[in-house]
Amino acid sequence: MISLYGNSISIKVQVEKRSNDEYILKFKQIADQKDWIDNSLQITEYEISKDKIIENFFIKNDGKVELHWVGLYNMKKQKIDFADKNFSLIRENEVKNPILLEKC
Repeated sequence: MISLYGNSISIKVQVEKRSNDEYILKFKQIADQKDWIDNSLQITEYEISKDKIIENFFIKNDGKVELHWVGLYNMKKQKIDFADKNFSLIRENEVKNPILLEKC
């Protein structure tokens, strides 16, 4: 599960292994979406492609994970949603993509 906008929107994803160190994620369904979230940020599940890659990540030799966020492809709008600062991890990473994750 991935949290997109704080704790306001959570989605379930499908993880596919591409190689020993590379994985891709695809949208599966909305897990939770708060009623009070701004209408411009709400996701309509049937409008989001389940075939497009929303993220890929690489496990580095040093154990760190390099996460490349793409966003959710909205078929109705024919554009990518949640591609930048609307995705919590990118917003918290000073709007930098890819994100390097390390164990604490």
